[in-house]
Amino acid sequence: MGVSLNEVCRGALAAAVDAEAGGATPASVLPDHGMLARITESYRPAIVGVILFGSRAQGTARLDSDWDVVLVMTPTTALSRDLYRTWDERIDRGTREPLVNPHFIHLPSPAGGGSLWLEAALHGQVLWQRDAGLTRRLASARERIAAGQVRRRIAYGTPYWVHGQPDVQP
Repeated sequence: MGVSLNEVCRGALAAAVDAEAGGATPASVLPDHGMLARITESYRPAIVGVILFGSRAQGTARLDSDWDVVLVMTPTTALSRDLYRTWDERIDRGTREPLVNPHFIHLPSPAGGGSLWLEAALHGQVLWQRDAGLTRRLASARERIAAGQVRRRIAYGTPYWVHGQPDVQP
């Protein structure tokens, strides 16, 4: 019998907790050492936190891999093209290869969160947060994943999440 996907997820969660205990400084994780400061300065007071996820956070990146970052915004901030315009004008500043991809979201409720949030919770590294609320919300999502309340599935190479009761074994 092989390893279940939930066991893989639990292992990834444990590795994420271990990674948060040490390693590179948040500013050195991005391709441009001043980028994190530009992000936080450009989006204040609307930004709640910055999370690196994807292959760069998992340690599986190639030299040409992109950086995926989640920018968590306050609930009153409109998730509009203006956020991307600010990114293009103040953050990216012509950095093209490899690319840093911003993903803007609101902080979900403790029991909520869509696929992007759950992917960030599973493998993400918090690079910056205004307060500990972001870390607590990520921990809550990780607990829901570990308990089987949300399950990660893959279709055609793309992950998606199913909300519901844990799988019951006979």
